[in-house]
Formats: sequence, C-alpha cells, structure tokens
Amino acid sequence: MNSLEELILKRIKTNGPITFSSFMSSVLYDENFGYYSGKTNNHPLGIYGDYYTSPLVHPAFASLLAINIYHLWKAINEPGEFIIVEIGAGNGYLYREIISFYKKNIPSFLNVVTYYPVDVFSDKSKDIYDIKEVPKGITGCIISNELIDAFPVNRFIFKDKKIKEIYVDYDYKNNTFIDKINHVSEPEIASRVSPFTKNFDDGYKGEVNLGIGYWADIISSIINSGFVITIDYGYERDELYSSKNNRGSLRSYFQHSLSSNHYSNIGRQDITSHVDFTTVNHSLAVNGFEKLFYITQKKFLEYLGLEFFIRGLNQSYKNNEISNNSFNKQIYAINLLVDKNGLGNFHVSIHSKNISKDQKNIVKNQHIAYDKSMIYLEQDSDLIYPDLRNSAISFGSENKETQTWKDIFEIK
Repeated sequence: MNSLEELILKRIKTNGPITFSSFMSSVLYDENFGYYSGKTNNHPLGIYGDYYTSPLVHPAFASLLAINIYHLWKAINEPGEFIIVEIGAGNGYLYREIISFYKKNIPSFLNVVTYYPVDVFSDKSKDIYDIKEVPKGITGCIISNELIDAFPVNRFIFKDKKIKEIYVDYDYKNNTFIDKINHVSEPEIASRVSPFTKNFDDGYKGEVNLGIGYWADIISSIINSGFVITIDYGYERDELYSSKNNRGSLRSYFQHSLSSNHYSNIGRQDITSHVDFTTVNHSLAVNGFEKLFYITQKKFLEYLGLEFFIRGLNQSYKNNEISNNSFNKQIYAINLLVDKNGLGNFHVSIHSKNISKDQKNIVKNQHIAYDKSMIYLEQDSDLIYPDLRNSAISFGSENKETQTWKDIFEIK
C-alpha cells in the first residue's frame, strides 16, 4: 500500500465510505502524491506517459487555435489589451506553441497580449501560474483544452428504480478498495439524471460532474468581456445518459492503455469521464455567457484552414524541402487531429460575454482567410513529440513517443 492509499484508507476508517468524487480528487490532485502533482508521476505526457493531447500530435492544432484567438480579438475591435488565460495548462506545451506562432507570424499581436498558463500546481520555472494570480475583470479569451474531463465526478447507479450513489469503501479481507452503494450525497445528482431514467435498465451506471458550475463561476469572475473556448470529449446530456452508455464513461489510463480498474495504480494512472456539455452551456449561461459555436474538433480545424497546412506540406515536399519520411509523419499526425474515431470527434464550444450583437455576428459569420505565409512547423527542439505511425493509434491506445519535432521535421 502506497502513501496515498494509506491517506484515503485513513479517511474511510474515520468517516466511513467516501464519494468517488472525493476519491478521484485525492488520486489526481493530492498535493504530495496525486497523479497531477508531478511528485510521484513526472511524465503523465510523453515517452513514459499515459496519454497524449492534440497539442502534442501536430503543431497545426496550436497554430490554428492561435489564428482563431487572433480573429476573436479582431472581431471585438482590437482592444489595446487582450489577456489569454489557459486553465489546465499542464507543463505549458500549448502555451509555448501559441506564443511561438505569434512571434513567428503576428509579432505585433504580442504587443497587446498577455498569456497566463494556469494549473492547479503552479511552476514559475515553466511560467505556470496559480489561478489566484490571474487578474479579474479582463477583456480576452479563456482556453480549457481537455480540462473538464479531469474534474472529479460522483458515480451513480440506477437500482430498484431509484438513483443511488456509488461510494468508495475498503475490503479489509482482500485488501482492496471497492464500490459501496448508498443514497445520493447531493440532490443535484438525482435531479440531473432523473429525466433520463426511462432509458435505464436496472444496474445502469454513470457519472455526474458537480465541478462544472464552480469552473464557470471562476471563469465569470475572471472575464468581463470576451470569449471562452472549451475543447473536450463528451456529449450533450441526453446522449451522455442514453441507453448505449449504460456502463458510464469513467475511464482510467495507464501507460497509454485503457484500464478497467479505477482502484489500481492509485496516484499513477489518470482517471477521466466524458463531459456533460449541457451542464457546461447552462453553467456559463447563468454567468452571462452566450454559446456561439458547438462543433467537432474536425470541423473546427477545417473551418480554420487545416487544408492550407496540408497544401503547404505538399508544396514543401515537391520542392524537396522535407523528406518523404517527414512528409508522411506530418500528414499522418494531421489526420489524427481530425480522426472521427478519436481526436476529431472531440467537441469545441465557444461562448461570449459582454460583446455586442454585431460583434457576435462577425464571429459567427466570418470566413477566416488562412494566410499561407503563416505556416509554421518548427518547434522547440527540447520538447518530446510523438511519431505516431507505428502504433495502433486511437485515443488512449498504446503509443511510443520517442522523437522531438526537430527530429521529425528534420530541422537543421
């Protein structure tokens, strides 16, 4: 039994079974032993990691997101100060790529931009801030990329025509953590789920994310005018709680493999669940935000001009500027970003707050003319990025990340 397991067991001994949300909060975010603390698990991403995200797959993702943010700024009449806040920035991969893109292609934009990459474990050596250090009442844009799926969730089960909660208890005979069924700890768990019980057979399991409202409250306190970009995997509530999802969406990942046991590798494996985008929309709406877009990542990147990256790569290959090997790697990686069975099926929602009707219409109707001169592939050579072609790639599958972008793109 490791130190984190001992801490959780001590709480169960003292107070009885705990909610899965409390358990998940400890295993992911305990300051000393949690998965994301970086103290017991130094490489959640990368060669020794458990998963990869879109910014790690190909720089086209960060570049196109940067272009989108730039056009959002233009849509609100180019304010003299524009603050970007990335919540859940991790080690700062996306932050560094976006800033690098602006330095290379739109350096004048950096005269008005301040970027705050924020994470629960701040690290000034990597320019990662604590949320308390972010100014309030800003004009700008807040990014959440694969953040909400990592919020702790409460688990429920439909049993004997009632919604009950799945708690975490301990089996002293077999020395393992186990599920324990009891009444719901919060009324909101039942109120969110009850409209869909007609879809449930006895034993139906699922999750409720009670942290989304708190996240929306924080965002509202930060931003006075501007946008929120949320990118994650999930569904609207009617699909999340449909009959096809009768085992819930809770997933654990350990070394790029899907784990069926949420009580194994405690503190060393990631635990996630699909995002309830209905709750995201509602929580932001009550805080004064309006939904402008809700589309798949595939459509989002294509709308922003992904085709120009592909055209640019083709031209570079024809001009013998990159090798056949580099070309194939990059095309494969770009296709992963829009794969309908993986990252391409993630959802992107954009919400606005305190912007005019005309400005909203500009955002909704503008056709972003991607400038081919903006194509920028060079990345920091010290960052580890994947060569994904030789693994059976799907989201959460095994993958070996062994090369930097400098290696992949053959940058001299």
